[in-house]
Amino acid sequence: MNMKPFRILLASMPAILMEMIVQIIGKEPDFMIVGEIAGCSDLTSAVRRYQADLLIVGESSLAAVDVTAVLSSNYPTKIITITENGHCATLNELRPHRETLVDVSAARLIAAIRTAIGPGELKPSLQ
Repeated sequence: MNMKPFRILLASMPAILMEMIVQIIGKEPDFMIVGEIAGCSDLTSAVRRYQADLLIVGESSLAAVDVTAVLSSNYPTKIITITENGHCATLNELRPHRETLVDVSAARLIAAIRTAIGPGELKPSLQ
């Protein structure tokens, strides 16, 4: 049975960092980047439009992001904020739950995404 990929939206981070994350996530067959957004003016609408399961956003933009609104939007979304240098990240979930990730490497980013997905949250594909 094919599994529906976990949908990831990238927003508001330096272009080089976004490209690195695209390269890291692109190697994972069960992840799909559904959009890359330069700013963060209306992330709640973007999350709904792209039906994102996970939002990865630059930490410097976090003040402009209403995390609660994004997390409680109609689509089940979790948020990973990442510093501009890419060395530290935070996983935010609605429970409420916030987990700091230090020394973020490619392997740790993938592990954080898999933690955000949780067991059994990859959905069977209808195709």
